[in-house]
Amino acid sequence: MNHPSAITSGDLSSTSSDQKYPLGTRVTLKSATYGEQEYIYVKNGSGSSIAASLGVMIKNGTDDHTVVLSGSGIARARFVGVTHVAIADGYYGWVKMRGSGIVITDSGSGISANTGIKCAANGAFAAGTILTEETIGHVGTAISASATGPALIK
Repeated sequence: MNHPSAITSGDLSSTSSDQKYPLGTRVTLKSATYGEQEYIYVKNGSGSSIAASLGVMIKNGTDDHTVVLSGSGIARARFVGVTHVAIADGYYGWVKMRGSGIVITDSGSGISANTGIKCAANGAFAAGTILTEETIGHVGTAISASATGPALIK
């Protein structure tokens, strides 16, 4: 396994069939536009490809960073992050844990501006009530149903 001394933003957009870093490796990079962005190295164990902009959570029966699509009503402790590139089944890649990213809303409804977001079914996101639901971030601008838009992931 390769353990380079520095991980670049280009590395964060790459996926591979072989493990390049220890699962759970975290890296924080600074963006001139978005500030600090934190990523974590995971393996897709879902049985199918996971598209970009979807939420992922720890897979049942695992205690490492093998992930599947997040589900509706999951506990915040199981949520890992948001994919910023597609990750094929069985492949390794980076997901965003914290910072500005792009999310996709569920098909039921959009998300109003200045609203918390929570995990919905199949890795999508829905509006969530901060302090009463397991919110994972915030949107500043409205996002239509089944659409992608910017969010602050916490």
